[in-house]
Amino acid sequence: MPVASVTIAKLKPDVSVDEARKVWDDNMIPAIKGEKGFMGGFLLVTEDKSDAIALVLYATRADAEAVQKSGLYRKQVAKFAAFIASVSERKVYDVNSEITI
Repeated sequence: MPVASVTIAKLKPDVSVDEARKVWDDNMIPAIKGEKGFMGGFLLVTEDKSDAIALVLYATRADAEAVQKSGLYRKQVAKFAAFIASVSERKVYDVNSEITI
């Protein structure tokens, strides 16, 4: 089963979701797309723009941990500094069930 790398962040007031999405689309995804085991990702933002969740799927826990160990994760999070007030720790979850449409 795949794993999900999850980072939860508090956003700065009046953050531009369009600008954050542009950083995600133009920087984060291209940088991580070529990493071993990368399966896709989501950038989730609450309606009031106070919180965001970055969820990235990997084929294995080792693949997710390799991105962390390489420094790539930290480098990509730094690109969101203009939008983020604080970041919770990154956690990796086992995907125990999957529903596809």
